[in-house]
Amino acid sequence: MESCKTMEAEYNKAMESAGVMAFIRVVDRHPTATLGDVYGLAKEAGVGDITIGQLFANLNQGNGDGAARQTSLLGESEPNTRTSGGRREYDLSVLRVLAGKPDAWVRAPEIRAKAGGTPLQVRTSLRRLLDGDEITYLGQARATAYQVLS
Repeated sequence: MESCKTMEAEYNKAMESAGVMAFIRVVDRHPTATLGDVYGLAKEAGVGDITIGQLFANLNQGNGDGAARQTSLLGESEPNTRTSGGRREYDLSVLRVLAGKPDAWVRAPEIRAKAGGTPLQVRTSLRRLLDGDEITYLGQARATAYQVLS
């Protein structure tokens, strides 16, 4: 009987956590929502005990759908790669990071830290730059590093 209560408690905690993560994903997908909208959804979803700090921390970790946003909730600018002009601008940011270390091999996490964007945006930009013969690479998978062609 005790293990049944333990399993039920674990199940309830997992369901509560899933509800919180679903709420965060929905908020992340709607960056133009007002605080009133978010409050109403939190009340309806039964996650009113989540703090603003927890919400921001999860949004900044990219736990939502990863969609590119012009500006995050904290006002940090993120690249817009939905247009060809935005993609070219982001590619130039990635190139500037690599050009800043002309003789060094730079890995994707370092590029992302300096150019911004999501891991997918970085990978896609690097693929465009590789296809355009603007950069080269060494290694594979997580050990891949990139360098601007001289």
